[in-house]
Amino acid sequence: MFPQKLSFRIGFFLALSILVIEALVIFSTVFQEKNKQIDQKVELLNLVTGALQGDFSRAIQHQRYLSLSDTVSEITRQFGAD
Repeated sequence: MFPQKLSFRIGFFLALSILVIEALVIFSTVFQEKNKQIDQKVELLNLVTGALQGDFSRAIQHQRYLSLSDTVSEITRQFGAD
């Protein structure tokens, strides 16, 4: 009877270990994918702000803060940061 309980426990813990490993792999994959998407958004945001840097400078020099505010608000809306 003792070997039967032991084999059941070994099988149970083996199955549980496999499930835990699978959960960690899935979590890691999802986490990496989310980080990849965030990195892509940051890269695109840097590209957009770099392209608009001259517009930002002219708006500040000519004290057109409302126009600058509208532009920044639109950028944040596009990137879901509002």
